[in-house]
Amino acid sequence: VYRYFKECRNSIIHNGGQTTQSVYDAYTVVNNFTNNDLDVKEVPQAISTAIGDPIILNLRGVVGFTQIILKIVSTFDVEFIKCAGADIYLCNRIKESMTITPPYPTCTLSKDKTYREVSNLVQQGRFIRPSNPSILYTILKQNQVMK
Repeated sequence: VYRYFKECRNSIIHNGGQTTQSVYDAYTVVNNFTNNDLDVKEVPQAISTAIGDPIILNLRGVVGFTQIILKIVSTFDVEFIKCAGADIYLCNRIKESMTITPPYPTCTLSKDKTYREVSNLVQQGRFIRPSNPSILYTILKQNQVMK
């Protein structure tokens, strides 16, 4: 589905909006997909045209396509979180954003203040506030971001 819309875009930009062989080939692949095939509420509507005819896109197709994009993004997010280098990447981003030289001193702070500092450091690294700072504290400690 992504390829179909990409081919439509390329043809609109580079071929005057006319259906090319690559658009038509991509259409034949997605033409019979169902909601269950794509695991979405709405199948992106694709309209068949003959090669050389103008490409026709409509709102229903674009709305369905946004569901596909969200699915791609969320799948990648989950896969990136699970990858082996995710913790190191997180820690390096936080270290780059820190105004003091790591490790961040936490030995004199209470547990609650330490967890608030974890949340603050994570947000400085341009990540969302953690729902469970205690797990993140362990990761930051292991990677010498915090003491």
